[in-house]
Amino acid sequence: MGFVYLEHALTVRDADALSISGNFIAECGSCIELVGSGQASKVTDNLIGAGYVGFSIFAEQHEGLLVTGNNIFPRGKSSVHFKNVNRSSITANRLHAFYPGMIDFEGVNKENLISGNHLRRDVEPWAPMQPYNNGKDDPYGLIHLRGDNNMVTANLFAFHVPAGSVRPSGATPVIIRVESGDGNHISNNRAVSNIAATRVLLSSTTTGTKVLDSATASEFQADTQNHTFRATP
Repeated sequence: MGFVYLEHALTVRDADALSISGNFIAECGSCIELVGSGQASKVTDNLIGAGYVGFSIFAEQHEGLLVTGNNIFPRGKSSVHFKNVNRSSITANRLHAFYPGMIDFEGVNKENLISGNHLRRDVEPWAPMQPYNNGKDDPYGLIHLRGDNNMVTANLFAFHVPAGSVRPSGATPVIIRVESGDGNHISNNRAVSNIAATRVLLSSTTTGTKVLDSATASEFQADTQNHTFRATP
């Protein structure tokens, strides 16, 4: 199906075994919103583009959700937003955004897999839209992780933002930010950046995080001692 110029293109509440596949959902305020709760559903092979204050893909209190094979383009305030989602997968998507928080976790999200995605972040090229953004600064991270025992592995990041466009001015952008939680695993991720960027940042409230081959020593920041780190050679 095609959804164009709608404030909320597709909102589904409390659905199990739902399949959203093969749709064009663009120029909408929000594209796909899975609200309430759900289990064993999938969002696959869609073309998606939301507005700068809207969701591209939003899911709350889901279990076993598969988000894969989607091509998600600007200007959504996030590409994939999980709120209290467990044992779900974000895999093999192409994500393009003009703002941080491309994959954004809210609440407590457990045992999710983020793997094999290509994330491209650059700046808004169209002058009439340049005054607008999603309200998040670049240290927020392209991936903002909250929860326990999640795995972020084998993703490719392309960060191409001029130094003068970084928010706030003079800040160091972050690629993967682990904001809270225990036992998260970050491994074998690759980031290409045109300016200095922190590849992985661990906030002070995190514990037991493993960071392997995803940053050099100079590209890694930990505000806690409770972690394991193996630098990219």
